Amino acid sequence: MQYDKDDRIERQDFLGEFGFQASTENRARKQGLPWPPHVVLGKRIYYSRQAVQRWFEQQEANTAAAVVDD
Repeated sequence: MQYDKDDRIERQDFLGEFGFQASTENRARKQGLPWPPHVVLGKRIYYSRQAVQRWFEQQEANTAAAVVDD
């Protein structure tokens, strides 16, 4: 995967854009719950917009599969 600085989103922007609470994001990352891939550089956390989009699509597929299985 090639690095694209325009694809990078800082944690605060990620939270605002995708509507997550900081406590939810922090808990998910630290407890190893299913969460979009991220990079920690110093004290900053970055997400890739493409990776977040793939993660959302995977979550939707998992939800759809669970509904079909019921």
